[in-house]
Amino acid sequence: MIRSNKRKGFTLVELLVVIAILAILAAVAVVGYTSFIKKANQSNALSELNQIRNVVITSVIVDGEEEVALEGGTVVTFAYDGESLSATLNPEDADGFSTKVVAAINILAEAEELNGTLSVVVAGAEIQKIRYEYAEGVVAVWDIAANTVEIE
Repeated sequence: MIRSNKRKGFTLVELLVVIAILAILAAVAVVGYTSFIKKANQSNALSELNQIRNVVITSVIVDGEEEVALEGGTVVTFAYDGESLSATLNPEDADGFSTKVVAAINILAEAEELNGTLSVVVAGAEIQKIRYEYAEGVVAVWDIAANTVEIE
């Protein structure tokens, strides 16, 4: 009787090589996925802030001014001249100006369904920038003077 020396199965070295190759492929996939998610978040932030910008500018341009009533009787009046967006409040309601302007923009843009948080950068009554903080630290900024929306 002749015995055959054929082995059945894989050696330890062969298994380790396959595992190493799979680990490298998984690492590359994770990096690509992370990059994809970041770009998707940036795109969503830009899109949502552009929607807000379009609604605010359109409503102000149509009427020349736009008044938004907040709870407690505060009225925020927006005016846009093509280069600057200003907001004014009743003099007795001037405390918390930025917070009230953000609340008014949220009402004006019907922003209940947004996935981020708005904030404003103001100088006096003039709004310099509107910031939209989205998921994972992505921030989109509407520069009013330049009329641009971009990722910060």
